[in-house]
Amino acid sequence: RRSLTARALATAAPHAHVFRRAAAHWCTTVLLVVVWCGIMYGVPLPAERYGERCARGDMTPACNAQSVVDEKLLGAAHMYFPSNGGDADNDMTFQRTSECSQCAPGKCQPPADAPRYCSEANFDPEGFVSSVTAVAASLVGAHAGHALRALRAPASRVLHFAVLAAVLITLGTVLHVTGAQRLNTDLYTPSFLSVTSGLCLGTLGILYVLVDGSTFIGERATRVMRFVFAPFSWLGKNAITIYIIAEGGIWQWFLASFYFWNKRKYNLLNVIAPTGVLWGPPDELPRDHIPPNWPLLLWVLAYIAVMAAIAGVMHWRRIYVKI
Repeated sequence: RRSLTARALATAAPHAHVFRRAAAHWCTTVLLVVVWCGIMYGVPLPAERYGERCARGDMTPACNAQSVVDEKLLGAAHMYFPSNGGDADNDMTFQRTSECSQCAPGKCQPPADAPRYCSEANFDPEGFVSSVTAVAASLVGAHAGHALRALRAPASRVLHFAVLAAVLITLGTVLHVTGAQRLNTDLYTPSFLSVTSGLCLGTLGILYVLVDGSTFIGERATRVMRFVFAPFSWLGKNAITIYIIAEGGIWQWFLASFYFWNKRKYNLLNVIAPTGVLWGPPDELPRDHIPPNWPLLLWVLAYIAVMAAIAGVMHWRRIYVKI
């Protein structure tokens, strides 16, 4: 018994050391979750919003403290949705629910009796309140970095990621299943934070086994896996740059500057990309007209391949942009 206990303590000691090194991160994570809960469950809501009765702690599209606080801090004109502020072309996840769309989970024409919040509710999924728990997710990622630096044995790293992933996924799933706190990406609930952080840690452990774990699958298989996953490595080494190229609207603006027959409708962007003008489905469709999604899927895969190729060229030329 003493021998087993001694071995268990010896095994646990390095992992405990990782948590001690990341103690400040975990304390901050807990504090951020407490702040989020204090806002979402503590801020009083109006008795009625968009035709819906509200109570403190509600987390519905019409009634939630996040939209109230963000509207006070940012102002409706700086919020993501709807058209009376932010970008009129943006849409929210709740617009793809059965209450707001006739082809849920797609976004189509709303039902005749759709509630007012489907088109009027102010909301910003990247506002102040959701950013609180989003920062906590980054701190969980920082813990993974501590584990890689502190644990030298490959088996210890995989074990650390697997156990922590299992704990976080279980915690978030229990909160969701019991109804204590539903998974919600727009509100970035702590249950969503827990499940997604656990999935990321689990994925990191699997990729570590495949790409860096020659002791698990052998040197030859590891070389093959490194070749297969090389594009992901390129993207990671220039993640900010690729994000700006992909989502900054730079190439979209450039292609839209060239058009045919003196009509802006026939610009290169509409020819190449599924903008819904010349090809590709528009976002809002009648219920009886839902086109196949495979052309859009092929476009997305090709788009990812192009971004990976750009990242590969930057890696080949040893160009790495850091902030």
